[in-house]
Amino acid sequence: MHSSLNTKSRTAVLPETRRLLERCMQEVDAVAEARRVALAPSVVADTMAFLDSLAENATTSLQRDIIDGKPSELEAWNGAVVRLA
Repeated sequence: MHSSLNTKSRTAVLPETRRLLERCMQEVDAVAEARRVALAPSVVADTMAFLDSLAENATTSLQRDIIDGKPSELEAWNGAVVRLA
């Protein structure tokens, strides 16, 4: 596994990456609210807390798929929010 691509250290070590992630989640939350999709008021804080609880060498299935050269669902995830915005 590529330790340089782990999820937690990238967001915990680089404050600008952490802020970007949090802003992206806030944007998703705003799109959900505009579309009347009920998310918990604490969804962003809860997700950030979950991220903080991960092991230092944790990776996502999306990262592992990209590393392994497999198709990823990145466009589907991001594209859905853009299409709904």
